[in-house]
Amino acid sequence: ITEHKQAEDLYSVLVNGSLQALIILQEGKIVFSNPAAEHISGYSKQELLSLENPIQTIIHPDDLPMIIERVQQRAQGEKISPCAQYRILQKSGTPCWVESQTAPILFKGKQAEQIVYIDISERKQTEAALREALNFRERLISEVPVGISIYDAESGQCIAGNKAIAELVG
Repeated sequence: ITEHKQAEDLYSVLVNGSLQALIILQEGKIVFSNPAAEHISGYSKQELLSLENPIQTIIHPDDLPMIIERVQQRAQGEKISPCAQYRILQKSGTPCWVESQTAPILFKGKQAEQIVYIDISERKQTEAALREALNFRERLISEVPVGISIYDAESGQCIAGNKAIAELVG
């Protein structure tokens, strides 16, 4: 076995065993996908490869303008961040938040984009729950008729207080 063949085999094992989804988009079509892309999207490999317009099919309609703009900027040679967060629509129609990294590559002698992404839906749900809890705490502290002040444990400085404590201490 040649060194080149060993490298190809190792790359194949890494890509196909990765928990990160990987697709290659070339001339508007998906020309490669790994098993993680199938798992996250809910589409089979054959379905992904046969999508006529994968961007319009898979990207959530609310995030589609941002993705189209990024594609256009990249095509015009603008330097944009390779990372993005957006929603895709799984085959079932369920929205799924992903974080992706896109890089230009040559695939079979032609320009293409390699898109690696992970499902961040759980992270987004946790962030939303945390924001909701913090907002509730802030409303509770500000609206309760009892004076509340919050002190920094290290410095002993008062770092926050509600209206009731302000009225008490002036």
